[in-house]
Amino acid sequence: MLKTRSVVVLTVTILGLAGLAQARQNILKNGSHEAGPGPNGPDPRQAASWTYFGGRSVERTNEAQYPFGLGPGHALKMFGTSTTVGAYQDVPAAPGQQVAVSVRGLTWGYDAIDGDAAARLKVEFRQANDDLISELEIVVLDFNSPVDTWIPASVGPLAAPAGTAKARIVLSFTYTENGIGSAFFDDAALTINGGLNELDNGDFEQLGTLADNARGIDDFIGFNYQEKSIGVIAARDGQAVVKVDVDASQPYSGIYQDTIDLQTGDRIWAQTWVWNPSVGGLSGGAGGSKAALKLEFYAAGGGSTPPPTEALEFDGTDPVNTWVQVSTSAVVPEGITGARVVILRYISDPNLPATGPVYADSAVARRNGGANVLLNPSFEDGVGNAITNWNFFFTPLVSAVAGNGVDVPAQAGFRVAKMQGTGTAGLFQAIQVAPGETLDVSAFFRHRSTGTPPAGGPFNTTNCPSCAAGVKIEWIVGGVPGQIDIGGAPNNTLFATGAQDQWVPLWIDYTMPPGSHASVRWTDIVAKDGGTTATVYFDAGEAVVINFFDGGDVDGDNDQDLRDFAHMQRVFSGSGVTPMLWNTFTFDTDFDKDVDVTDWLTLSTKFTAPN
Repeated sequence: MLKTRSVVVLTVTILGLAGLAQARQNILKNGSHEAGPGPNGPDPRQAASWTYFGGRSVERTNEAQYPFGLGPGHALKMFGTSTTVGAYQDVPAAPGQQVAVSVRGLTWGYDAIDGDAAARLKVEFRQANDDLISELEIVVLDFNSPVDTWIPASVGPLAAPAGTAKARIVLSFTYTENGIGSAFFDDAALTINGGLNELDNGDFEQLGTLADNARGIDDFIGFNYQEKSIGVIAARDGQAVVKVDVDASQPYSGIYQDTIDLQTGDRIWAQTWVWNPSVGGLSGGAGGSKAALKLEFYAAGGGSTPPPTEALEFDGTDPVNTWVQVSTSAVVPEGITGARVVILRYISDPNLPATGPVYADSAVARRNGGANVLLNPSFEDGVGNAITNWNFFFTPLVSAVAGNGVDVPAQAGFRVAKMQGTGTAGLFQAIQVAPGETLDVSAFFRHRSTGTPPAGGPFNTTNCPSCAAGVKIEWIVGGVPGQIDIGGAPNNTLFATGAQDQWVPLWIDYTMPPGSHASVRWTDIVAKDGGTTATVYFDAGEAVVINFFDGGDVDGDNDQDLRDFAHMQRVFSGSGVTPMLWNTFTFDTDFDKDVDVTDWLTLSTKFTAPN
């Protein structure tokens, strides 16, 4: 009874003090990358090298749940639907070869096959275009089969007919309204002329993936080459990190997470740590590969943004030493209040032979045929390589140069924009627009005959037909800020010239501008740009909104309960202790880079019940 009264008194005290100080909410889930495999990670139900058909009633079994697979224990399970389900695998074959297939089947006593359900084995002969030539199928299991016993079955050997390019083994389960039960397959084989088993993963021990990501991470979506990594390097927090690769075929790789909606005045602190290994890491110098933390903004509430309008019409077939105008026009879609006018040089594959620079000048954007609304449209204003009122993307590849004939003469004025290097690069400016009005955008482009690519000569796109330059209109939904891209904040990018073999923090401190209301996407990314292949590691990500939630909510569940208190105990350091542990910023209410008594006094006034 005494304990009960004490709790009540404490609760009253807490409620009475609530609101005396502002605290923070972490909106990034699983930022330490410990939980997986994630939505694009391995699917333990998918067997590597096998193609499933007929629906999700086919799965690679869990050894603990079904401890009767042959060998180490995994099998392929199929169970009842109103159609035929199954899996197949192809092996190259030629006319006249003797092809045989075999498998073992089992029906489990707890879910035995009955009615007209049946497990089947089939061999098919197919042409190179996948057209079927002939087939032969047998029943492996039906209602007469003994339970809990592996039954061998085989088809062939059969002589492959004329036109055969591949032999296919098909394992299936047929089921209609009066059929019940399930079947398990294991020890599948396909032999040619009595040789070794030609199948890959015929015992179903190798799990497969349904995406590029080999080892996924919960709450994050991966793109291109990335995976969960444990034991290769010492994690910044916990055991797992995310490994991100770029190679000859992919200019970008990374992971992202969509978080919550923010609005005017909300301040978000986003931080991640990156490890750049000295062997196999970022390469290519200042203009080479780079690792970055990005923030992207989308329509609040999960709304979508209309696709951009673009005219990438300038390429190597355009005359050298001549200014060529490229134009596009569009009607502003409903709900759009802004647009980004983009001038870019697009390189579809940075591994193709180098192309020369492209120059731009005299940009124009007209609303309903009116005056040019772009500021500094001829790029005259700016200090050094900068161009006032314009933002560069992939900064080392874009610059302002004097249009005095040293590079090229200006189309107007005395300066032009130069875009060069082995990757896509350009510049943009945001303008206001209104739904229903016509927006006309244009700019002049030029390449030159002299010099050696990529420093000088023509924009030679012979080996890259899709490479081009031109203008683009990107739409901005009302209240949606522009993204903070690679190089878009003072500390959000690690270049190839940066630190190696140590954890380096990347961060963005951003306050939502007036009139904004948007959903926030967090992205860890590696861009190859002027480098070669590159591998980096990310860990200990956190995104904390300082004024969104009145409490210390480290797990983003909109309350401050004992889970949050437990994490504060973990990161409590006392005054002046560095470096800060992961997910500390949620509790550092006085911005002094520690979690001490002052922070505890703020937290302790704001406890709530769960949910």
